Order: sequence, then structure tokens, then C-alpha cells
Amino acid sequence: MPRTVRPASAKKSNVVLLPSVDRRPVMHEEIAERAYELYQLRGGRDGADIDDWLQAECELLGNLSQAKAS
Repeated sequence: MPRTVRPASAKKSNVVLLPSVDRRPVMHEEIAERAYELYQLRGGRDGADIDDWLQAECELLGNLSQAKAS
């Protein structure tokens, strides 16, 4: 009995499909905009730029984590 040979295009894929979730990375510009908003909310006082940036990252990345969990 002859062997059946599948064409290369018919091979099984190792791709795993995951549930649809917003996997869009938080962009640098989004973090910068939020950090600037926080700066303005503090009255525009200098000296807390790193704190503003880290707070913006936490807010935006936290929102992304919550979207993945739901």
C-alpha cells in the first residue's frame, strides 16, 4: 500500500490561539501624556518628573492588566 504524503502546506501548526485581549503595548507617548497631566495637576512644580512618570506607568499598565484579567 503506498504511503500518503501531505504537502508541506498541510502540516499541523504549532501556533496556539489565545483568547482575544487588547495586547496593544502601552506606548511611550501615552505614558508621557499622562505624566504631563499629573505634572499639571500638581500645579506645574518641577522636581517630581520621575514620580509622575512612574505613576503614569502604574496607571496605564494597571489598566492593561485589568483588561487582560477580565
